[in-house]
Amino acid sequence: MAGRFSNTTYKDTVTSIVGSAKEMINNPYYIWANKTPTEVDYYNINIKASTLDEGSSLEYATYGPNSPLKFNRVKGLMVYGLEQIQISLTHDDFGLQGDMITGDGFVLPNTVVPVSGDYFAITYINERHIFHVVDVSFDTLDTGANMYKFTYELSSVTIDDIECNVIEDYTFIIQNMGTDFNPVIRDSIFDHIKKIDKLAETLKEYFISLYYNERVQTFTFQFLQHNFYDPYMIQFLMDNDVINYNGASYVYIGHQTPIKHDFPLLYRETFFRALEKKDKEHLRSYETQAMGTQIKHRMSTFYNRPEVFFELTYQSPVKDWGVVPTFFNELLDHIESGELFEESEGNFYIYNIIIKYFNDKPINSIDLDLVERFNFKRHHMLFYAIPAVIFCLNCKLNDLMEKE
Repeated sequence: MAGRFSNTTYKDTVTSIVGSAKEMINNPYYIWANKTPTEVDYYNINIKASTLDEGSSLEYATYGPNSPLKFNRVKGLMVYGLEQIQISLTHDDFGLQGDMITGDGFVLPNTVVPVSGDYFAITYINERHIFHVVDVSFDTLDTGANMYKFTYELSSVTIDDIECNVIEDYTFIIQNMGTDFNPVIRDSIFDHIKKIDKLAETLKEYFISLYYNERVQTFTFQFLQHNFYDPYMIQFLMDNDVINYNGASYVYIGHQTPIKHDFPLLYRETFFRALEKKDKEHLRSYETQAMGTQIKHRMSTFYNRPEVFFELTYQSPVKDWGVVPTFFNELLDHIESGELFEESEGNFYIYNIIIKYFNDKPINSIDLDLVERFNFKRHHMLFYAIPAVIFCLNCKLNDLMEKE
């Protein structure tokens, strides 16, 4: 199963970031399109936690366990301009050797702010080599972002001397470059992001396996032994990219019945729109009760099926089938009060993700574990619950990755 962080082939990603010629003037990545980034572990001095000389901002002492320098380690940071390092390193009978290697490197905007005294490590022929940042300068681009250039030299400091003073770990996410998301994320947050992402991908697999109907090429469900198709759910899935992901399964999502001209207005009155707007204040004004009308459109994939399918609507007074509950009143009560369902209350606790989303409460590991242990089986309520939970998890992912 593959989530949004599964792609480790960074060259293709960087190429896609810098490949747009339309905004080359203001694109801070364009000038590096023909250069190769080098993956490093970057040790950025934590100014607040380090003891520096007040006059010169230089460290009092050297390195080791008693060093006044404290570092933030950024794993997998992409740095440009380091090609000369590999050329300058030679390998002979006594191992990897290097003369006094110096050069310039560049870091992309909105990643790290290098300072003199930083270090970075690269791996070359299975050996780690440490380089010292001795000077830093920057240039402000038209976009207002700062592009940092630093001068480095080969260091005799060992990796243990530096890592014993690392107090914060971060991970660089190349997929977030050029987006509104933070490309450098604290590991404690990143680990939680990966758990949420993994659960969202699992729920997508479950939803497809439970409700994708190959015979009519769309998502359907059964209620009281009758078959139902909900175009409003289809619209929700499409508008919010709920099902698309990097996994092995792929399904095309599109409307399988004609859409009336007033459909966008009617969609705004459903609970799906309340989810999208996170509109807790007007929760009761959104429709949660649907009615079924038999599908008789000759151009529809449902027309030639031997079984009867009903299309759901939330506003029509004409119906061939009575009320089909989608999101129940007790859920609305809990959303308004912020009170969570207890694990002992049947299978309702899957809705706690939705309740927390509406009330801006953090989703923790216990919430994720409860959903993972949930007994997923075909039920019309889960047809609505699973996509809603995926949507809330995706919103939480975006919140965690947004730039401060």
